Order: sequence, then structure tokens, then C-alpha cells
Amino acid sequence: MSRMPRPAPVGVFPAGSPPLSRVPPPWDAAPIQRGQRGPPYSAVPRPWRHRRSSRQPSAGPENGRHGRERTRNDMESLEPLPGVGVLAARIVLATLFALGGLSKLSGPHGIAVAAVRYRVLKKPHRAFGYALGVAELATTVLLLLPAPFATAGCVVAGLLSVSFVLVSVPALRRGDRFACGCLFGQSQLSWATPFRAVGMVTAATIGLLATPVAPGVEPVMGAVGLATIVLGLPFATNIFQRMQAFSRKEGHA
Repeated sequence: MSRMPRPAPVGVFPAGSPPLSRVPPPWDAAPIQRGQRGPPYSAVPRPWRHRRSSRQPSAGPENGRHGRERTRNDMESLEPLPGVGVLAARIVLATLFALGGLSKLSGPHGIAVAAVRYRVLKKPHRAFGYALGVAELATTVLLLLPAPFATAGCVVAGLLSVSFVLVSVPALRRGDRFACGCLFGQSQLSWATPFRAVGMVTAATIGLLATPVAPGVEPVMGAVGLATIVLGLPFATNIFQRMQAFSRKEGHA
């Protein structure tokens, strides 16, 4: 008596399904080599298909096309800092205008008298000294702010410095010597005044040439150091000259 085949469980193989030999293999199954015994397809997985090389970027929003666009947009949204020389020029200008503005606000009458001797005013007016002091302090604030305020501050600083040159050179050619009221109020007018103003015009021009660099602390620290050197050398030279003059007086006494 022939043995009847066992029927397949109901619900496991739906009706009309192809035989197992014709079922396509899974994507991670390795085919059987010729002459090798085994099922039609081996179930040995290929783990290297699941591992991604460390050289290849991982698939994610950070490294995809949208991720690259987002990173580029984030970098463009950062405010670039100007170069070290540009920052140093702005710091020097801000320091000089701050000193000049404070001296003019502390002694507006002397500034008004100097303006009469410069032949800018016919009569001394204290309001002129206050207005000039406020303008210089406002220029200081603009120079310390980011663009476009710093650009406007450089323009105003350049215009004020040019005006200092235009009023001081004719007075020097006439032979006038008086308290110019430039930085410390009581400093006497000399040829150093227009040369200092020309240097301020140069610094304002450099401040307009903003070269963007990567944001960071290093440009700021370098600019502060350079500005300290530029501002410290004249003061150190002045102090050294005064000490030499004092020692000569003591020697003659």
C-alpha cells in the first residue's frame, strides 16, 4: 500500500504559491557555488553589506544633500569678523575719539575758544564744544559695533580727521600756537596735530577695508594686542622724553 503525502498545513502556504526552488532569495543571501551541496540558496548572511565603511559619510540629514545645504547656510548666517589689522585700526580710532570726546565734554569753553582761533567760529559758544564731544563719543560707539555701524563709524571718523587737518594746517602756517583741544584739552597746537589727524584718516581707510575671516577669539585678541602697541608707543615715547627733560633740569640744578 503506497504512503500518501502529508498535506501542507492550512494557512502556511497559500494556494497557487510557487515551489520553494523558485522563490527568489533574500537580498543578503549568498548563492551556492557550483558543485556544492545544499539548498537552492544558502541562508548565510553577508555582514559586510550591513557595515558601512568609516570613510563613507553616514546616511543622515547632516551629510546628505539637504544637510550640506543646511551647513552652508549656517556658515553664511555667521557674522564674519574683519581682519586683525582692520580690528586694530577701529580700536585705535575708538580710543582716540573717546579721549577727545571726553576732553571736549569736560572743557567745552576751551574748545569753543580754540574754534575761534582756528577761525571756524567768530564767537566762542559752549554748545559747539558739547556738540563736537558728543559727535566724537558717538563715533566711538559706532566703531565698536559690528557692520554696518562700524562702516558708518569709519566714514564719520575719516571726515572728522580730515576736518582736523584742514583747520590745523592753516593755523600752523600762520604761526599760531594755542591749546588745540584735540585729545587732552590743554595740549598745544604743533605739527604733530595734523600728522596725527592724517594717521587717523589712514586708520579710518583701513577700517573700511573689512576682510572677512573665520569667527573666533584669535582675531580679536590679535587686534587688541596690535592696537595696544600702536597706542602705547607714542605714550611711552612721550613719557620717556619727559623723564629725560626732568633729569636734565635736575642735572643743571
